[in-house]
Amino acid sequence: MNERYTIKVDIGDIMDESDVYSEEHELSVHLVGVIRETLNNSVDLRDVIRELLSNSCSWQVGATKVGIAVYGPDKDGFLCINVEDNGCGMNYTRDNKNPGRLDKFLNIAYSEQAGIQTDEFGSKGLGTILLHNSRFVEIETSTGGDSYYRIIFDDPLGSLEKGNYKKPEVQTFKTPRRSGKGTSVTVKGYADLKDFPSEFDFDDLLRYLRYLTVIGYTLHRSLPLPQINLRVGSKDKIVKTGFPYIDNPADERTMIFGPKEFTNSDGNKNVKILVNGGITIETSKYDLNDNTGGIYISYRGIPYFRLDGRHSAYRNLSLTADFVRIIVNCDDVPLNTARSNFNYADVRLDLFEDALAEAIDWIKNLPEFKKFLDASRYDKVIQLQEYMSEMKKLYSESKIEYVWFNGKRILAKPESEYEVAAILWKLESIPGGLPFKKFETISYPGKRKGIDMLINFQEDNISEDKLFIYCELERKFSGFFDHRHEPKQASVLMCWALDSRKNYPGKIHPTTIPWKHIYVDESTSIPIYVMSKFPNIEIAYKSSHEEKK
Repeated sequence: MNERYTIKVDIGDIMDESDVYSEEHELSVHLVGVIRETLNNSVDLRDVIRELLSNSCSWQVGATKVGIAVYGPDKDGFLCINVEDNGCGMNYTRDNKNPGRLDKFLNIAYSEQAGIQTDEFGSKGLGTILLHNSRFVEIETSTGGDSYYRIIFDDPLGSLEKGNYKKPEVQTFKTPRRSGKGTSVTVKGYADLKDFPSEFDFDDLLRYLRYLTVIGYTLHRSLPLPQINLRVGSKDKIVKTGFPYIDNPADERTMIFGPKEFTNSDGNKNVKILVNGGITIETSKYDLNDNTGGIYISYRGIPYFRLDGRHSAYRNLSLTADFVRIIVNCDDVPLNTARSNFNYADVRLDLFEDALAEAIDWIKNLPEFKKFLDASRYDKVIQLQEYMSEMKKLYSESKIEYVWFNGKRILAKPESEYEVAAILWKLESIPGGLPFKKFETISYPGKRKGIDMLINFQEDNISEDKLFIYCELERKFSGFFDHRHEPKQASVLMCWALDSRKNYPGKIHPTTIPWKHIYVDESTSIPIYVMSKFPNIEIAYKSSHEEKK
């Protein structure tokens, strides 16, 4: 799995040539390490479907029909995923200088970054890498000619875990096993799934496909996307393609805008964005909620992720994410390996932010926006009252989970950073409530910007007594990077939970203390304390807690 390149080493420019010995250095790239690192940064279990779909839907493939099926468990008890198309199939040249479609698919990093021509949505070979997070993969492909290929990945996840990576096996059949062109990819035991997690419920998967994959394509396309059929268990449906924009406003309660282009430059680099979307109070009419609203970032026409709900763009609009559905098309700022966010190391990200701020100002200055705000104010008051009444009903009927400490109710299970702070400070006021020798909150200077709290802190009797250090507070650990904090500026990080997202550049290492982890990247390390794991903390409904007592 080592791929070799050559670099010429010559220091003749700084020394007398008679004293110089020149040679070529073979650079070895360990692709197993690349695979592992990419899998560690994967965010959503369904991303493997997203990447296989992108392959099948590119215009070069020429498919008119694509089928997605999730079923199982199979004979080994694993969940199965299949993506099949009737496109051109993949030819196999076995020639790295003139690779066929199958060669490119199997050879990781055979992308445009390496100077190799790719399909419409091709980029980093992410789909092939994600296949390694499974127990079995079978690919069948035919170009309609004399050869038919069957490729087997036999327990790639297991071989990676054991450190004895097994290369994919390519079988060539001179007699096609089925008629016609096309490609079928079957994945079994993805992430060791043996049943249907909530992400693969039919409605949740359908929502994901429409909003965060090529099915929700956001640009004009001369060729229509293929017909997409989704089947989960016994339920199936033809999926409507194209991003579900807010459209056809009936009155001032809804406004639409764009597409409009904005460009920002620093003299050397340019970043162009294309903004299109809408804003509405009629959230139910347009299926707007926490899962479907927000500002989506689209790369090459595929909406890959949404900006975090606390991004300044929402504040500048004076709206929360569940009232907007905006697409920002941008191909000039690269995404991270898992395509779950931007590559925060890229200097063009600041140019993007400035272009987006200009776009938000443009929206705010539209005459329709003032009419929208005027029409929405009364609706907001009504909706707020309805929300408050619903919350009151939920709490009165004991349908809310609470955080308990030593049998004492502290607060409802936190849904925001502010509620996490309330729990922390309540525990701080209880003797022995926090598992530290000392924890004293001095101030909360970062409530608007920067790191949240100044604290005095001593972990245990043998640890340093630290005075006036910065402590960041998050509901989920990944929020630290969503909010673009710098690890070097915080001495301690407190969070309610470690989430499954892995869009951060470093790694988290557990310790012998259940509630303590260490985040490490190339430049620093920082302790993470997970509050939900603190001693004597319990999460339970009021009724079940009383029954237990």
